[in-house]
Amino acid sequence: MDAKGRVERAIRYIRENFFAARAFRGIEDLNDQLSRWLVEESDRRPWPDDNTKTVAEVFQEEKLLFLPPSPYEAYEERTVVASKKALIHFDGNRYSVPPEGASKNLALRATETDILIFDGASLLCQHRRSWSKKEKIVNPDHQKAIVKQNQIRSRRSTRNILATELPDIGCQLLKYWADLEENLSASMRKVLGLIDDYGASAVRRAAELAIKQGTPRPESIRYILMQEKEPAFQKKVEIRLRPDIAAIEVGNHDLSTYDNLGESCHD
Repeated sequence: MDAKGRVERAIRYIRENFFAARAFRGIEDLNDQLSRWLVEESDRRPWPDDNTKTVAEVFQEEKLLFLPPSPYEAYEERTVVASKKALIHFDGNRYSVPPEGASKNLALRATETDILIFDGASLLCQHRRSWSKKEKIVNPDHQKAIVKQNQIRSRRSTRNILATELPDIGCQLLKYWADLEENLSASMRKVLGLIDDYGASAVRRAAELAIKQGTPRPESIRYILMQEKEPAFQKKVEIRLRPDIAAIEVGNHDLSTYDNLGESCHD
């Protein structure tokens, strides 16, 4: 019981004399403050069994063994699941992983200072550990890789839709756009928008005509579709007059009066 009481009193001493009303920025700052407190305050207090000695002096008499040159590495390890957005949750924070780790079961190892994430036996990535809460710790390279992968997937998906909607002409358009150094993703989206507006068969005819004319860009296909839908020669301007105005008959005017006006002005 006496040993148990000593341990409890030591814990209470540290809690009440070191941790009470103490602020710190992180685990490293806390450890630095603790090291100074041990040397400047705790080790200088009298030894409970002999008031003529300090705690530091008694420790010297104990002749403690030296610590091993390589300290034991303490860490926490657990399995985590990466989300579709390539993020894992740990200790109230989120950490990014490369896109190849998305939607996978990964092994996480948390040390005092770092977060290491493994895919099997391979180290996938490493982050500085955050001791705060609700933070999102992201490696910019991870985000760039994810954006690039999403763009590739979106381009492939759009290309598949275009090939399905325009099975013959779609591949030809892609080849022409590549030769013209057009933005393939933007061009595909524009043509898919035309299919939504005019229908696949109309866009196919317009695309064939545009290729034949040597102008296979989406803008040319749109112009042909607009011309087919509303030809210029079919546009009529109809002017409607009020009945009382329409009933007025206007006769031919003698233009010689204008000549007389010109002569009177010269005079």
